[in-house]
Amino acid sequence: SYPHFEGSKWSQGIMPHEHAPQAVNALVDKDLFDSGYDWDKLRAKVKKDGMRNGYLMAIAPTSSISILVGTTQAIEPVYKRKWFEENLSGLIPVVVPNLSPDTWTYYTPAYEVDQLDIIKAAAVRQKWIDQGQSTNIFMSLDKASGKYLHEIYTLAWKLGLKSTYYLRSQSPEAASNIEDRSMECSGCQ
Repeated sequence: SYPHFEGSKWSQGIMPHEHAPQAVNALVDKDLFDSGYDWDKLRAKVKKDGMRNGYLMAIAPTSSISILVGTTQAIEPVYKRKWFEENLSGLIPVVVPNLSPDTWTYYTPAYEVDQLDIIKAAAVRQKWIDQGQSTNIFMSLDKASGKYLHEIYTLAWKLGLKSTYYLRSQSPEAASNIEDRSMECSGCQ
């Protein structure tokens, strides 16, 4: 069982979603979070029986895995609709699933998404995640500025994100449609 249960928020009957900043609650309609779940019953059970693990949920980076299995990454917009991924194994052509003229607009590339929206979405998820999530920031050349980066990271802090992951800046070579990730951490390959 969880050796540090006594004194933890779990032992006090505080669920992860209950210590999110109030600003996060304002981002989403309250009815979306109101599942009708009996939190008091769960709280009493946790106080009585304890917890097996101190942390229950973390969202890992899924870039390499999603490419291998032909899906999109779990929590991020797609990098591009189509590109070549370069890693230690060589060049891999990547196309988002079911891409066609009919589905083209379903996929907004990450560099075209307002990064403040990525932070807000991460904050809403964080309300239900007791550990962490790997939230990448995608900085396009036309939006790159110290002011914008400050705004992004300050919002992440104010909304209670535990961390962010990579800051992916768009290089002038991005037009080549080859993404070289061969120098990333070995666990990400």
